[in-house]
Amino acid sequence: NRILTRTPYAFAYYLLSATIGVSASFVIAYEPASNEIAKDHFSDTTVDHSVGIARDATNTMLYIEHHQYFGDGSHIARYFSPDLKLKLEKHLSYPALSQHPDIQQYNYLSTQKITVRNTRDGLEVVRSDPGQKLNFTMEKAADIIMDAGFDSFIRANWSTLQVHEPMRLRLAIAGNPRLIKVMLKTLKSDDSGRIISVQPSNLLARLMIPEITLAYDVDQRLRLYEGPPNRSLVSTDTKSITIGFQLYQHHKQLDTPLSQWLSE
Repeated sequence: NRILTRTPYAFAYYLLSATIGVSASFVIAYEPASNEIAKDHFSDTTVDHSVGIARDATNTMLYIEHHQYFGDGSHIARYFSPDLKLKLEKHLSYPALSQHPDIQQYNYLSTQKITVRNTRDGLEVVRSDPGQKLNFTMEKAADIIMDAGFDSFIRANWSTLQVHEPMRLRLAIAGNPRLIKVMLKTLKSDDSGRIISVQPSNLLARLMIPEITLAYDVDQRLRLYEGPPNRSLVSTDTKSITIGFQLYQHHKQLDTPLSQWLSE
């Protein structure tokens, strides 16, 4: 089975919405990966669909993630309420490093629009809210993970993820100029896959924010997410959620996940 997601975005959003934003100046020389990495993981003849259902501790469904991956490496992500009302949509492509995708994002609740584009000078970001616009350029350092580029980064650096040897990274949420220093650790690696944790580098932030745990299978596919929710999709004070992911192949792109994919 093949599956990807962008759930570490929830972690970044959680931190930034809590105003725990930090910046860093260090650069780590991780192995860069082009869009060819993404293209190698998807079918050229069908569309790969992955569906994740976010649930709280009482097993209540909070939101649905529907990801569609195409043979050219591009990716559409849509986020729905439990009654399948579209709340957020992203279109992604990977023209350069896998951790630096081009992004077009639209929030159907706030009408906010965000674009991220690779340029010669860096990652050009434009955030448009009702009545105001923010423009800035972010450096294209290899240790900066832009939003949904996290899973491509994991695949590209799979061979370097050693148990108990942390990677120090900076996470960026699309539309926000602040960066979050985090540590990525491989907690377990065996024939079934790997378990990876992501947590803030800052001690105070670690005391306040739940750690993310990610379970990947041997094919480098995310199977389980445990950690803070995406705050743009959850209005409650839920501090931690679980998302299980399943992959399906279909002959075409879909506006919503098929009903049978949402049944358990």
